Amino acid sequence: MVGLRVKHILLELKYHSPFTLIGTVFGLVIAIAFSFFTWLPSNIADIVFHTLHPFHIFLSSVATTAVFWKHKKKIFEVFPVGIVGSIGICSISDIVIPYLGLLPLEKIRFHLCVLVHPQLIFSSAIAGVFVGVFLTNLTKKLSLFSHGSHVLVSALASTFYITAFGSLSLIQILPIAFAVIFVAVLIPCCTSDIVFPMLFIGKAFETEPTAHKIFVKKKLR
Repeated sequence: MVGLRVKHILLELKYHSPFTLIGTVFGLVIAIAFSFFTWLPSNIADIVFHTLHPFHIFLSSVATTAVFWKHKKKIFEVFPVGIVGSIGICSISDIVIPYLGLLPLEKIRFHLCVLVHPQLIFSSAIAGVFVGVFLTNLTKKLSLFSHGSHVLVSALASTFYITAFGSLSLIQILPIAFAVIFVAVLIPCCTSDIVFPMLFIGKAFETEPTAHKIFVKKKLR
């Protein structure tokens, strides 16, 4: 049973990877382009971050909920999975990894939004669960496309955290920032959207990933 679950998770990761790649590349391109605007005031970056981070949590909650609800339609279980998965892992992605990754290089302030702005953060996650449940009932492709947009926003949120709370410009730390943002996006986003909800669905998961059925079987027709 455990082996089948691991195999299923790996297949989900495999067929979500193109969306991860596209979202990461576009996010980093946009973020790096912003880094050339060295005149950007820190308070503007702060506002942008506090817009992107809740939106990131919303999208993550939608994607996490979509994967869970696709396999197991339990309303009292989907809420804690969607909320905890999105807030916890998005905080790691947008805040903890950028903070720890750049702490040896610059003076960067630790700002955990779930403690400072709990109403904003929890409302974003709860809204994402509702949207994820509703839209998953309409299309099984939701987890794929919400994952792609989630990755894009994650790259931007991580970058603007560095810009808003760091002491150096991205130009000065570009190679390290690139590596930190890539890790901050790839690992937590895939964990939040795919691995985390799959841990709680018990025996109710499909034997074949939806992404595989959507894209591979179309080619065989």
